[in-house]
Parts: sequence; structure tokens; C-alpha cells
Amino acid sequence: MVSLMNSSLWDIFRFFLFRYRTETFGIFLGMLIASISEGVGIMSLVLVVQIMLDTDMSETPAPLRAIFDVFSMAGMTPTFVSLILTVAGLIVFKAILLICAESYALRVNARIASDLRLELVENVVSADWQFFTSHRLGRLSNALHEEVAQAAGMYLVFCRSASHVVSLFIYVLVAAGLSWSLSLAAIVSSLVLLRLMKKFVDMSARSGSQQMGANKEMMSIFSEGLIGMKMLKVMGVEQKLVSNLKLEVASLMKAYFSNGLAKIMTKHAREPFMLALIAIASIVYVNIKGSLSGVDIGVLVGMVVIFQRAVNAAGHLQQQYQSLVSRRPFYESLMEVNGSAISNREALGSTGESTLIGSIKVEGVHFSYANAHEALQEINLSLPAGSLTVLVGESGSGKTTLADTICGLYLPNKGTIYIGDEALDRSNIRSWRRQLGYVEQEPFLFHDSIRNNIFLEGNLESDDRRLDILSKARCDRFIDELPLGIDTIVGERGSRLSGGQKQRIAIARALAREPKLMVLDEATNGLDEETEREILNTLMDLKGEVTMLFLTHRKLVLEIADQVVELKNGKIIKP
Repeated sequence: MVSLMNSSLWDIFRFFLFRYRTETFGIFLGMLIASISEGVGIMSLVLVVQIMLDTDMSETPAPLRAIFDVFSMAGMTPTFVSLILTVAGLIVFKAILLICAESYALRVNARIASDLRLELVENVVSADWQFFTSHRLGRLSNALHEEVAQAAGMYLVFCRSASHVVSLFIYVLVAAGLSWSLSLAAIVSSLVLLRLMKKFVDMSARSGSQQMGANKEMMSIFSEGLIGMKMLKVMGVEQKLVSNLKLEVASLMKAYFSNGLAKIMTKHAREPFMLALIAIASIVYVNIKGSLSGVDIGVLVGMVVIFQRAVNAAGHLQQQYQSLVSRRPFYESLMEVNGSAISNREALGSTGESTLIGSIKVEGVHFSYANAHEALQEINLSLPAGSLTVLVGESGSGKTTLADTICGLYLPNKGTIYIGDEALDRSNIRSWRRQLGYVEQEPFLFHDSIRNNIFLEGNLESDDRRLDILSKARCDRFIDELPLGIDTIVGERGSRLSGGQKQRIAIARALAREPKLMVLDEATNGLDEETEREILNTLMDLKGEVTMLFLTHRKLVLEIADQVVELKNGKIIKP
């Protein structure tokens, strides 16, 4: 995706035009034909007035005579009825064209929103782990929902703006054919209107930036609050979320009001301005002709219609411009997230097979986060195949960082990790990850069935294999007792299951991948002793089949470990 931050409206228009040029050309062509039809209709209306006044056709402007000649070439005599029917037909034709063009533009707009969302998701999931640790959940959620909607909506606004520009161009051409002096007045008045409304454009731009910023912060705070709602409820401090949101909601309300006020002023200030300019232009036209007797009433009627429509189109163009500048901050913010995700994209190899032979060896590994001290220093460690290794250490000692590095979420700044005799690097990280099982302290479960939570990739598992996995994870008994069995919906984040049940499902999910290495991060914390013993008995059964790395302080886990490794300040102090 092209990253366009701090973009001009022209840059954004070119972005859409480059990607959807064929669709845009079709929409523009329909709008152009519709505007030409309207122009011909206005001139036909002038002819109607002139026929009613019995005006000499030889004295009419050239464009009107051309329409008269077209009727004559077709063997028809322009009459009041035929011209009225022509005007009506052109109006209907214009309406049909605009309905088709705008409906198609709406369809393209929906496609753009879908494309932007899918590209954002693809970029985000392809980013490295450091991208996720530096972006808040609400920030990414807001980008997927609000920012994509506002950014995609700019295409529809561009199309409507193009329609008004084309209409203005046709009005000027028609007006120039009827009276150059009044056409000049129409151009000047439209420019004056746009200039007078600039203040409201600036107001829309400011409110757009405020709205975007408040939206991002509000979504971040709300998402974090929902994740921690159980804690807030238990402690009776759920109003903390409300108080945290009040400032952002107030800021958002102020931005909405400011943006709405700018639109109201633009909409309602346009009509009196237009009437005043029409009156002034009519007086000027009469003075140019010298007297009312020298005025071509048909031309005057036509010019009034054109003048009214031109100023109207200029006003609508102004409104669309305000909409564009208020949406632009959302587009730029979306491009910023995409740009950050792309710059942090993981350049990984294929998902080809890689075999764990012997042990996992960590040799001389150093790692530090950006602009931070070393989280790991000279780590040397061996995890024999089929063994259970326990990492212990105080919070911040480097346990999680070491486990993440072994999993390939981070690459060492120095040193090497070997899988058997194969060094772990960008060329084989992807295939290595597909051989890992991961069980965390609070397992993440989708709001889906137990089956789909265990078999993430939708593999058509055999009955024997499914039963074997459930039996090894010791979750077959409680699943059989559920009314829908393995097809039971677990609720959001597994809310309908106990802590032990969620842990067993997480272990079954890890086993379903037939892992070479299973990483358990504080996986038994928070469980009662009986449930913990059951989980550990499951792990005991897996020793010899699966290499396991367990991060914990739990005494029962230490008792079954093949080796215990203690870390402090990023260094191994007890191998």
C-alpha cells in the first residue's frame, strides 16, 4: 500500500485514481453526459420562453439557433410542446444518469472500504511482535472501523465534487453562449462565495483533527476498560472507566459540534448570498442593454436559472471540500498505522518443514529492546529433546523475553539459537513457529466452539486423533458432559468455562499442532492445587514426546522439571 502521511487532497485523489482508474472514468463520464444534458435542457427552456414571446430567431444567441437548427434538420418545427417535452426528457435522462453514476460510485466506495480493511489487517498481522507492543488495541480497532470508513468515504466525496465541477463548467459554457457579461458575473460570484466560506473550511479541518484524535483515545481507553472489566467490577471501581472516558467524549462532542456548525453555516448562508448576486447581476444586465425594452427575456430567464444553479453548485462544492478536509486526518492516521506495520513487516521465509533433532541450543544470545538496556546477556542454554525445562526469576528478569526469542518473536542482537543443527534465522522462523505450541496464564479463546478453538486451521481431524488429543489434554471428560459436546460455544474469551477447563483446551490446542516445542507461560498460576496437579499430570505424560519450556515459580512444577534455570537481570545465574 502507498503510504501517504501529511498528504494533500490532490495526493489522496491520485491514490484513489491510480487504484480505481477504470471505475472513476466510468463515473466521471456519466456525470459529464448528465451535465451536458442539463445544459441543453436549460437552453431548450430559453427557447420555450422565446417562442412564447414570439422572438425573432435570427436575433437569438448562436447556441439557441443551433438547437433550433437541429429540430429543423430532423424535419420538426420547434414548438412549445416539443420543446417542453425535450426539456422534460433531458431532465429525466439526467436523473437516470446521475442515479446510475452515484449508485456505482457507492458500490466502488464499499469496495474501497473492504480493500482498505483487508490491507490493514494483512499489514498488521504481518508485522513483527514489537509493532504490537508499541500500539494500543483501541488504536488498531479505531483504524479498522472509523478511520477506514472516513478514508473510503473520501472517494465518494471526490466523485460528488467532480460532479459539481463538471456542472459548473457546463453552466459557464452555456452562460457564455447566452451572454458573456452574465457568465463572467457567474464565475466571479462563485469565486466570491468560495472565498467567503474559507473560514468554515478551516473550521472543518480543525474539527476533523480533533475528532480523529478523540476517537483514537476513546477507543483505546474503552477497549482497555472492557478487557479489565472483571477486575473493575470485583473491586467496585467500574466508574473509573467512565471518568477516564469523560474528557475524550467531551472533546469528541466539541469536534462534532464545530464540524456540524461549519456545515450549517455553509448551507444556509448560501441562499441569501445567491439571491443577492442574482439581483445584482440582473440589474447589471438591464443597464448593459440600456433599458428593459432591450432585454431578451428568454436569455434573462435562462441566465437566472444558470446563475442560481451555478451558485448552488459552487456551494455544494464548498460543502464537499469541507467534508474532504475534515476526513483527511482520518486518512492520514490510517496511512500512519499502515506505514508503521509495513516498516515493521517480518521478512520471513517459507512454511516448509523443519525437523527438531536433538536439543534446542541457545548460544551467546544478547537481546535489547529499542533504546533500552540489554534484556538478555550472554545466554547459554540447552533444552534436550523431550525434556521439561523450567525458567524462574523475578519479574523483569528476562524469562518472557528469552521464551519469546526461542519462539522466534524476536531475533537476537548477538548470538545464535539452534534447532538441532539448524540455526534459527529469518529464513526458517515461519516454519519453526508452525511447530510450536503455546499455553499462557490466561488462555485466549475465540467466541466459537471448543472444536474450532482447538483445531485453529480447520483441519478435518479423524475421530481417533481428536479423541487422542482430548484424552492427552484430559479435557475429554468435561467436554462429554456438555450438552453440545465439542461444539459448545465457549463465550467471549472463554467466559463460559472455568480456569482449569480453559487451560486444558489451551493444552489440547497446542497438542493439535503436534508441536516440537511447547511453551507454557505461568500456565498454572491462579489454579487450585487439585486442578494444577491434573494439568501437571498431563505434562508428565507428554515428557519424552514433546520438548517443554515452562515459565513459573510454582513449587509443584519445579518438582517435575528435568532442569530449572534461574535468570536475574537478563543473565542466567543458575543453569
